[in-house]
Amino acid sequence: MNRARRFLQRLITGTGVALVLLLAYFYRKPGIPAGQIRDAVAETLVREAKGIRDRVRFRGFDYVETRAQQGKYHLRATEALGFEENGDQIIRLKDVLFESHEGASGAGIAITAPRAEFAQLSRAIRVFEGVRIEGEGTTLNGKSFHYENMTGKFRSDGPVTAVRGSLVARADEGELQARDGVLLLKGAVRVRGRMEGARRMDLAAPAVRLGRLGELVAEGGVTIKTEESFLRCRNFLRTAELTGDRLRAQGDAQILLRPDPSRISAPLFGSADVIELSRNVAGEPARLELSSIAGRSRIDVAPDGKNGARRALAPRFEALFLEGRLAELNVAVDLDASESAPPDAAAGAGLRRLTAGFARFTFQPDGRSLNVGTLDKGVLLADGTRAVLSAPRGTLRGVDDTAVFAGDPGNPARYQDEKGSLKAQALTYARRDGRIDAAGTVLADFRSEGHPDIFGTRTGDPIHSRSDALQMGLSDRKLTLTGGVQAWQKENVLRCRKLFLDDQARSLRAEGDVRAFL
Repeated sequence: MNRARRFLQRLITGTGVALVLLLAYFYRKPGIPAGQIRDAVAETLVREAKGIRDRVRFRGFDYVETRAQQGKYHLRATEALGFEENGDQIIRLKDVLFESHEGASGAGIAITAPRAEFAQLSRAIRVFEGVRIEGEGTTLNGKSFHYENMTGKFRSDGPVTAVRGSLVARADEGELQARDGVLLLKGAVRVRGRMEGARRMDLAAPAVRLGRLGELVAEGGVTIKTEESFLRCRNFLRTAELTGDRLRAQGDAQILLRPDPSRISAPLFGSADVIELSRNVAGEPARLELSSIAGRSRIDVAPDGKNGARRALAPRFEALFLEGRLAELNVAVDLDASESAPPDAAAGAGLRRLTAGFARFTFQPDGRSLNVGTLDKGVLLADGTRAVLSAPRGTLRGVDDTAVFAGDPGNPARYQDEKGSLKAQALTYARRDGRIDAAGTVLADFRSEGHPDIFGTRTGDPIHSRSDALQMGLSDRKLTLTGGVQAWQKENVLRCRKLFLDDQARSLRAEGDVRAFL
């Protein structure tokens, strides 16, 4: 009995006022048989204590510790057994409830477990044999956990399952940081469910961290599947915002968007060093950015029956959405876009290519049809090897299917195909009508198609012209030149105010102050 009394004295000294109450409650009056005390303790704890000397057994363990900076915790159990081991006072507990209120915020964590072990000196706590941790909107289950008193962390000793909001996760190990409400999962982590206000998600990664305010961090090689997309990257961050949330994928990031009849007519693939996506409260995209530091970001769109396969390269893309549909696309520098020939392309049509130092595209309400495209800082538009158009700047209009390209003094807009070429201060291409209009010191060269030349010769030499304006039909090869017209082929020269040329009909008509040297 003297050993037991000395153990209780040491225990009371170390744990303070709370254990003084325990002593008052379990104080054994002289004359009570020792067998009554043994019967008051669970047989499981008695068996666990075999071979342990100087042990104390009692019911109703209740321990509270208040810490100036870290908050307080409350440890309760239906039964307890205490003993000394390696200079520390160890208490084994049955049917445990551990409640921790961490830091100034008073964030609460509650743990229930069949068994626990409490070390008096180090304040270390281990809960095991099937543990349930609840708090900070999280439920964490595992076989065994350690509590680190100095850091306020619960670390698992094996696999765990967790529930936070509408997300369910499993991992090889887990850690709950009670002070800041962070759940850390490691080793073959799988997270499924729905984020706040977002669509269904399935995430896999070696390490995942779930924060108190909806933050989700995944590292080490991440794949994320949603109803509308598939994302892969090295590191991933999701943060909640008042207007929705923001996703950031970094390190060889790749995203695949599935077709959506209301938004995307064909699968869209994007890759970059960093992909950032902002979504509204309904989970619809609001802003998408692809950026790469050393190389180029890339966007691919599969063919959809009307258009060929499309690809765009640039260091950075920024897309803005309205009600989930694409409204604007900006490329600050070095756009290089291409499209394979569509099914209805003319014979001989090849890869179409567009390059520009700057580009901005706005889209019609359907999110797919172009409204206006603004190109600047050097524009090149090529249709395979058939035709090439270049200019310092240009404008594309999707409503009437036209393109306008403007030149600078000393650097005109230029068009060239297998039959001729044009230079002018402004070139307008009407795709729907198959027509090119040129204005401002227009220089043109063209060849006949095996017929006698317009001037009646068979030299096969090109015909050159200079005028204030020109209009050319691409299919019928009819030309109209106006304003100070001068046309020549070798020694043959014609001057007039207006000239009509029809290559197919082999006809020429000049009007207004006509002068010719043939």
